[in-house]
Amino acid sequence: MANEQQSLQCHLEPIDLNQEIEFIELQRQRAICGWDYEQQTLQSWKEGTSLKRLFWITIPDPKEENKSIRIGHISLDPSSGILEPGLLQGDEIDLTLKTFFISPEHRALKLGKKAVQLLENLAVTKPYGDPRCRYLTLCAISKRYVYDEEWRGLWSKVGMVEPPFSIQEWYEKLDYVTWKEMPLTEATALDEICQ
Repeated sequence: MANEQQSLQCHLEPIDLNQEIEFIELQRQRAICGWDYEQQTLQSWKEGTSLKRLFWITIPDPKEENKSIRIGHISLDPSSGILEPGLLQGDEIDLTLKTFFISPEHRALKLGKKAVQLLENLAVTKPYGDPRCRYLTLCAISKRYVYDEEWRGLWSKVGMVEPPFSIQEWYEKLDYVTWKEMPLTEATALDEICQ
């Protein structure tokens, strides 16, 4: 199995949300993922109002030649706006790695790194990216929410399973660096959440 995992390659294929079967599959995967699965959000992606460039993460189907299995998805989005003013020079731009999901039954294949590398290549290549792309940014839950003592037990109190590892650390292993920490949502007192 280890040799099979090393030789298995994944690919990125553009998602066409105008195809009902692809829309339904993305909706299914987003529901498993647990966020951005609402009909209104997916409809805005379909209509192109968010400028999101969605890709299937695929692997070859071992049962049928010239067929692939959609094991997840990832997107290349316009700038996140998190970079400090003046960091980009001239006509340089930044793009954002977002909406990244690999189905639980395929995570043992360890293809996440390869999917990110493929997206990095697309970020500087037309028609999906731009050769002027200087930074690829992303947002991830801070590792303090996984490891700091003050947060232990929070996940179960809000009805969620504690992550087995920090996604921030996973990206750091891919040479991404923490730029800054900032709240993305309004803080709510734990007492209010647990009522």
